[in-house]
Amino acid sequence: MDHQQQPVEAVMVWVEGALRKNLEKPQPLLFPAGQTIYTVMLELGISSAQPVVALVNGIAVDVHETLNPGDQVRLLPVISGGSLQ
Repeated sequence: MDHQQQPVEAVMVWVEGALRKNLEKPQPLLFPAGQTIYTVMLELGISSAQPVVALVNGIAVDVHETLNPGDQVRLLPVISGGSLQ
């Protein structure tokens, strides 16, 4: 059995950009299925005031979405700025 293989009841989480500045664990991170993305964010120390885009299996979802076994989650900071002038 491959030791890198995730348990069936787990979800894999990647934290991107400025959101991972205080994250010291290697990625992907494993979390139990059945909790929400919001719960995962709080457990990682990501503030509920921080604007975040959550992708589950490549699709943007609400952070209150419940995670299912085998889901792959990416948490990305919302980026603004720039000019089209």
